[in-house]
Amino acid sequence: VNNQWDKTTWLGHEKFREALALAIDRKEIVDYIFGGQAQESGSGVTCYGSYALGYQPVPLIPYDPDRAAKLVQEVIRESFPGQKPELNLYSTIALTVPEYQRVAEAAAAYWSKIGVTTKVIPTEYQTYRTAASRKPEPDLRNSMMVFALGNRLLWDGCMNIYWRSTGMLGFSRDPQFDALLDAFGSEINPAMVSKRQYEAALYVRQHYMAIGLLETALISVANPEKVTKWPNVSNKVAYTVWLEDQYTR
Repeated sequence: VNNQWDKTTWLGHEKFREALALAIDRKEIVDYIFGGQAQESGSGVTCYGSYALGYQPVPLIPYDPDRAAKLVQEVIRESFPGQKPELNLYSTIALTVPEYQRVAEAAAAYWSKIGVTTKVIPTEYQTYRTAASRKPEPDLRNSMMVFALGNRLLWDGCMNIYWRSTGMLGFSRDPQFDALLDAFGSEINPAMVSKRQYEAALYVRQHYMAIGLLETALISVANPEKVTKWPNVSNKVAYTVWLEDQYTR
């Protein structure tokens, strides 16, 4: 969610981001786009960590299109009288999640029902990231991207890139969240790492700094006669592909 710090944009208003989140029927996306092979998630980008660190998911986002429509009208009255909200939704091309485009089209359809016009734009992640890295971000006002990341043990590095005020992408400029990241990054007590990570993930969820959709597994296929087992591998080159504890059955 770009330019969250810019109050002259629709996405700079938390109430508007909440409306977008409430308008999406995640169960329908899971059932009809992913064939039931996914589960709803309240996390945005951050799948949030490892069971070894006491994993606990953040609360799910309810489907409430009526409240979403009311919130949109409130934002129009309070900040953009007489205007109609328009967004650009970028959809990356990724072999790991071929459903990206359909998810983007579904989100645009849900948002149209609450009065938000959305243009879906297919692109490559490298192109999008280059535009998002420019400061200020004139090309990405009122824009979002459908994106997924492979899970990881710790999320402080990713959070620093996306939401720290001085981060490479810096979609948010929130001193309170910066303080949470400071506490998370400086924590040396293993028993407290999970708590700090959860606090940061929950803040992202509560303030709709990203809009969580779902979690799904990467499906891999191999000839069991040639590949009898896959060793533990954290792919350092293509981080959207994680081959962890995968074995043939």
